[in-house]
Amino acid sequence: MGENNKINEIKQLLLSVYADIRFLVGDAGFGLEQGIILYFSNEKVKENVIRMLCEFNGVIGEIHGTRIPKCANYQMLIVEYQPFYSQEGIYRFMTSKNFLPVMVVCGIIPPELNRYTGIVSYEDLEIERNSIGNMLEMFRTCMEYIRQNGNDIVGCMKEARSLYDSEDEDASLLGATLFSVAWALNHALIHTEDELISLDELKKAVKSMSMVSLMTDLEIIKPVQRSLNSYIDEHPSDIVISAIDRIDQSLYDAVDKKKAILFDDKFYYIPDALFHKAINSLCNNISYPRIKGELQRRGTLCCNATKNNYSVKKHIFTEFGELRARFLIFSREHLDTLDCLTIEERGRLSCTSVALMKE
Repeated sequence: MGENNKINEIKQLLLSVYADIRFLVGDAGFGLEQGIILYFSNEKVKENVIRMLCEFNGVIGEIHGTRIPKCANYQMLIVEYQPFYSQEGIYRFMTSKNFLPVMVVCGIIPPELNRYTGIVSYEDLEIERNSIGNMLEMFRTCMEYIRQNGNDIVGCMKEARSLYDSEDEDASLLGATLFSVAWALNHALIHTEDELISLDELKKAVKSMSMVSLMTDLEIIKPVQRSLNSYIDEHPSDIVISAIDRIDQSLYDAVDKKKAILFDDKFYYIPDALFHKAINSLCNNISYPRIKGELQRRGTLCCNATKNNYSVKKHIFTEFGELRARFLIFSREHLDTLDCLTIEERGRLSCTSVALMKE
């Protein structure tokens, strides 16, 4: 099996193994006082990972008021975050000791979850479906060995403390805990399947899970960037992208119909309705006005007041007459940060962006 596949298998198994042996992890001096938030930026990856976790020892549940579901103490209980969940219900779930609580969030991490510092991302996890059977067999074999050799496993995990290093102090406990689990799993693999994952590979597996402690700028800006870019790519005939000083007749009509994205050297000018459509999938966890408020607070969305839904009236003078339209004004410095095409570059590739193509 290739190195990347094995690393991905280790990543996939970490939460399942931790749920099963978390009492041993505690005996070794690791472990978390709260549950884990499992963050995804992609709905498809989220569904695939949850399905795989449930094939191991994951159970899906829901919170009803302050009542939380139940499952066995060696399992993880997976709950997808809902905006209507009460804070008391979430707290009771995330602090439960009867199982491993796992709260799933896709898109944007709501500020209400900032108090829970164990946040893990599986953004780049790729595992072939036909390898799940082999992983299940490996999981069962390793768990049997770990249960029969608890003292050795505790000693093994204590060794892990001196081997793991993290520059992120907020994520160090979570990272060290997962690394100790990976080290224990590797120890079991050596004795059951004659396989060895190198120290560097184990560190890579843990650190590539993109552990974060709070909702940082990236946790709201990156999902917005992805959603906006995807919407532009999926609706090339419905959106016109142009420099604000190159408006021809077709652009004039597009601006009037609120179907144009304009730009200059510093800003993107996007109609509010178009932006809302583009990021609509993100509004399941956090309201649209709140997303705009968070973007404004970070300096991504630029405006002086909020009484007009964060939009700003723009006067544009063209050879076809004056245009008056409201836009959400976004800082290009903030939006042009992903390792992919910018909105301007997408406009250059779009056949509808006539004014750009005339350059």
